Amino acid sequence: MPHGPVIQSHDRLGKAFKREVIDRRPQDFKIAELSIIKDLFSQNPFYCGFGNRETDYISYTSVGIPEDKVFIINPKGEIVR
Repeated sequence: MPHGPVIQSHDRLGKAFKREVIDRRPQDFKIAELSIIKDLFSQNPFYCGFGNRETDYISYTSVGIPEDKVFIINPKGEIVR
């Protein structure tokens, strides 16, 4: 892991499991946490976002990262926009 902050869920296992696996809405947690971080700064601290699912794209664009700065890594390991 690179040096720097690690953002993890503070929810209990059952609630996190329900959100991630049953409801299939992991973006709810990510958007909320990224919004808290964003609010700590006078301007948007996020330059780009990397993920491997459509929900990552939704999360990053929801906190103001431009669409052309969101990169998704597909199952082949290729980075796509």
